[in-house]
Amino acid sequence: MIRFCVLLDNHRQPSLTYDCLVSETKKGKPDGEGLWKLSTALIQRGTLTKGAVLVSGDAWAKVRALFNDKGQLIQSAPPSTPVEVVGWRELPSAGEEIIQVESEKLAHEIMKYRQHLKLQQKQEADAEVIKIKEAEHLKKYKMELEERRKRGRYKLRPVGPKPKEIIDDTNPRLCIIIKGDVNGSVEAILDVLDTYDSAKNSDLQLDLVHYGVGEVIESDLELAEPFGALIYTFNVSMAERVAKIARKKGIRVKEHNVIYRLVDDLKERIKEKLPPKQVEEVLGEANVIQEFLINEGKKKVPVAGCRCVKGVLKKSASYRLIRGEDVLHEVMENE
Repeated sequence: MIRFCVLLDNHRQPSLTYDCLVSETKKGKPDGEGLWKLSTALIQRGTLTKGAVLVSGDAWAKVRALFNDKGQLIQSAPPSTPVEVVGWRELPSAGEEIIQVESEKLAHEIMKYRQHLKLQQKQEADAEVIKIKEAEHLKKYKMELEERRKRGRYKLRPVGPKPKEIIDDTNPRLCIIIKGDVNGSVEAILDVLDTYDSAKNSDLQLDLVHYGVGEVIESDLELAEPFGALIYTFNVSMAERVAKIARKKGIRVKEHNVIYRLVDDLKERIKEKLPPKQVEEVLGEANVIQEFLINEGKKKVPVAGCRCVKGVLKKSASYRLIRGEDVLHEVMENE
């Protein structure tokens, strides 16, 4: 029991045959059961062999095949060997430690224990948030109660207009789905997307509907259709059958193999969605030297004699008369 608990806490054991770290994860070529889930690891201690049962973070595997750095099938991997491991039920995260266990039963028990720890940590974090919310609610309730006591029998009514329950968002929205060949590529693209602040750029809302590793499949199209999402792929292909479905449903799929080109394409799509803005361009500036009157028929019209000090003054342009920070008069182009 002591040995089992120590293993659940991810401590190293002398009986473990090897020790290594995950450097990269991806989905490989399809086989009879679907896409292979691969992880690239560097062996640090011991020898990794085919058939071993592995645990890494929230994922576990029974090794079905091993490939070296040249893509050749091997039966075992000694220390200091980079190797691709096939047989993961779920993809582990890059940087996670891989350990070997005695059986699949023990691997399932470790997974359940780790999931229980994660759930417990989440419940503790939620409990802290609930306590803060309860304190805020209690403070607000005491203030309202004190106000009721001051008013006596009169009912406390909300101050100001009633807030709108449903807020209509009329701003344009761009929904996207990201699919990449490996976790590292997807994370790099997500880091770029994080630089777009929808709060500051209120003219357009950028929504990430879904992201993942592997080629575009029918479930991605089903997810993109209701949102009208644009699918971006990086270094992954799409089956002809899936491409036909995408064309039939009118779902756009943008394939790229260079990240900066993907980002440039996304910028162009954002520019297309942004509403046009009226921008003023200052053509020239002038100082009023003297004001005088001229006769235009039976009327006398005031005229400002000016000296151009910057740029050029055009007859067809619009003009604004400014004194300090006050706008005294404005003449538009068509007036």
